[in-house]
Amino acid sequence: MSLAPLLVAVPLVAELLCAAVARRAAMVSAIAAGITLVVGAVVAFASFAAPAERALAGLMYIDALSGLIVLIVALVAAIAAVYAVAYVRNAVGANEIAPGEVRWFYVWIQLSIAAMFAVPLMNNLGLMWCSPCP
Repeated sequence: MSLAPLLVAVPLVAELLCAAVARRAAMVSAIAAGITLVVGAVVAFASFAAPAERALAGLMYIDALSGLIVLIVALVAAIAAVYAVAYVRNAVGANEIAPGEVRWFYVWIQLSIAAMFAVPLMNNLGLMWCSPCP
């Protein structure tokens, strides 16, 4: 069983939690990015050591190249999500972002992370082109 579907599912669940729990959106986003970093590393290193595999009834395809892209996306997403916590806090302090808008930033960053993971994993060209469209 592949963990690749979790790479899309975790950010999607996190964005729902960010929308629902506005006060803890930063923490939820950072934790979700950490989880996807760990899962992304496991999926990537497994793809380097094993032959290509399919997941979700063939909708996802994981080979060494998609594993490498997943690893890069996981690293960049985790760094961006953790850095965003301090960035948004400073932006709110400088009145550049309204406090009520903060949760929407975290919702959109999690949707972007989900789309970045979906693109290299989709085995269907139509789904791949639609995955960046939230």
